[in-house]
Amino acid sequence: MKTGMVALLLFVSVMSAGCALNGYQTIKPADYPAVHQMFDVTFGWKKTIAESGVTIDGYVRNNRYFIISEMDMTVSLVDGSGREKAHDNFIFIPTRLAMDTHAGFNVALKAQPQPGDMIRFLYRYVALDGKEDALQWRNSFEIPAL
Repeated sequence: MKTGMVALLLFVSVMSAGCALNGYQTIKPADYPAVHQMFDVTFGWKKTIAESGVTIDGYVRNNRYFIISEMDMTVSLVDGSGREKAHDNFIFIPTRLAMDTHAGFNVALKAQPQPGDMIRFLYRYVALDGKEDALQWRNSFEIPAL
């Protein structure tokens, strides 16, 4: 009996430490100064501009659907005429994002932004809302690069 209890406690300890062991950190929206909110999702981010380009750390929050799955995103740096200078792709994990939950992202654009450049976010996902069929959705928005 005693051995079983020790094994159970050890098992529970290992399972509950999983997030700590892989470096997972809770997303705090207040840590991200820029926000773009839509009916379905909210994006928050902070960008860092360096000689090597632009790094964007951020999060997405599911505002609308029971589950969002298979979400991915392409972030591009485009010049004033719309020509792409750099892009990076990101696949969100966890792959299933329940309503009112967050997932983080990080992208690196390996080009130096200039005045007039924009950063374009293009995202897509599959939405599940109760017993209805799945809905495939795609949307985009742009922000000034500088």
